Amino acid sequence: MNFSRTEEFDVEDLLLAELQQPRLVRRGMACVAPGGVFWSLRKKSCRIALTLVTALALVLEAKAQTSLREFALSPQSLPSPRTKAIGLNANGTLLVLGGLPLKGNKSLVDELASDGSWSEVEQLPDNKEGLGVGIDALGRVIVFGGIVPFTTTPVTAGFVYTAKNGPGEAIASKHFAVYNFAFATDGWGRVYSIGGALTSGFPLALSGGVERYDASTDTWTTLAPMPSPRTKATAVFDGLGHILVFGGIDANSTVTTTVFSYDVEIDAWTQLADVPLALTGPINDGAAVLGADGLIYLVGPGSSVFDPVLKVWFPGPALQVIRGAPATALGSDGFIYVMGGVNTSVHGDFLDTVERLDTASPALPSIFSTPPKTLHLGAKLSYQIIASGHPRPSYSVVNGPPAMSVEASTGLVTWTPAADEAGSHSVTVRASSSAGAIDQSFTISVIVDQPVLSRVLLPQAEGLRLSGGGTPGFTYGIEASPDLAIWSRIGNCLADGTGQFQFTDATTGNSTRFYRVVFP
Repeated sequence: MNFSRTEEFDVEDLLLAELQQPRLVRRGMACVAPGGVFWSLRKKSCRIALTLVTALALVLEAKAQTSLREFALSPQSLPSPRTKAIGLNANGTLLVLGGLPLKGNKSLVDELASDGSWSEVEQLPDNKEGLGVGIDALGRVIVFGGIVPFTTTPVTAGFVYTAKNGPGEAIASKHFAVYNFAFATDGWGRVYSIGGALTSGFPLALSGGVERYDASTDTWTTLAPMPSPRTKATAVFDGLGHILVFGGIDANSTVTTTVFSYDVEIDAWTQLADVPLALTGPINDGAAVLGADGLIYLVGPGSSVFDPVLKVWFPGPALQVIRGAPATALGSDGFIYVMGGVNTSVHGDFLDTVERLDTASPALPSIFSTPPKTLHLGAKLSYQIIASGHPRPSYSVVNGPPAMSVEASTGLVTWTPAADEAGSHSVTVRASSSAGAIDQSFTISVIVDQPVLSRVLLPQAEGLRLSGGGTPGFTYGIEASPDLAIWSRIGNCLADGTGQFQFTDATTGNSTRFYRVVFP
């Protein structure tokens, strides 16, 4: 079903259309791991004669393998195509609130029934766009902010909503009149409004203002502002005491990939690693949701995953349908639901399809990080293993140099090679959990820096003093020759902690000699 875009999208969307490039998104490039790997394991297992106990273990292992994170289309679609809506788990019931199209000049709300079917419930009171929604500390659905189309000033009012009765009592008004702001609810039921646009039209007038709603006092409190104003960003509580804000559009109308982290305890912001644009696509009306596995899934139009513990990114599971501006929510069943949207990054046909991702069942670990190939002698290796899996995997070094170690809980591999460990080393690291294990094997070559030799002619009684630089702690050989044809070893020299060395040749006299530094 198609709808007219000329009246359904705001001015910013129309002018930003050229900034969005759906060609960046490729289904399959965001796959967690090649499914063929696990298929071959299952076929091989079937050829082995097993005892009852072993067979049971294999069944459990196969269950973990088939729990590899994959989106799957749900059999039940929304009652009508929707985009720019908000997904919410309202005390165990999934809701899709607001968005486009309208019905009778009011915003729709859809509800997921226990039998998996969707139905329209009580509508929102008007057609405001760019509003915020949350579950407050009293367990109420609250709706706040936004802007009425074709007006210039956003609203600050909010109200309580129920699927049975629709709009209810009013809540306190916000301090900042904004729309298209990011919003999230922390672990204590406090609801946040972050950034947003101050007026409609161009140039963009953005706010970096942040405020928090406390249901117990019915008040909004102003907090530390964002490091940089944003609109159309997405936010989520990371479960670890931070509100994370992803992407959005800045005051120059640039679709950004920045990630800001707000510490709810100390009221302060920091900046984290950028969103991987090639995986997720332009972060404009995208949606972030915290999975049951403790990972954050950023959806729209592609998919990527952020580990809030390690603060690293890796590819997310591929969506069955590329969809921009979808509604997302974590259901009480541990599935992430992705609902509606448009079939490109911003513009396109509206979608009524729903797909979901299991984030609660056990999942075999998968390693996404690429290990280093070389390391200079004297330098320290710090290789961060990046892996998915549920429960969260632990890490070990299966094979490698004796002094190599890994932090079991984080996967940080460290090693400083000794002076006699130049050359190639085979390494195998492992990520494992109760769901299974996966190994990563690689070779790392320890390179000795080529030394630099200089010489200074000192008084004859002290001979010729050589000085130079190399790898700290490495012993170099010193050779001499009268004619550059025949070389002889005249001694060794140890580079100090800064890589410098000195050697005195007391036998030079007045003869001509040439010198070179060699490896032992």
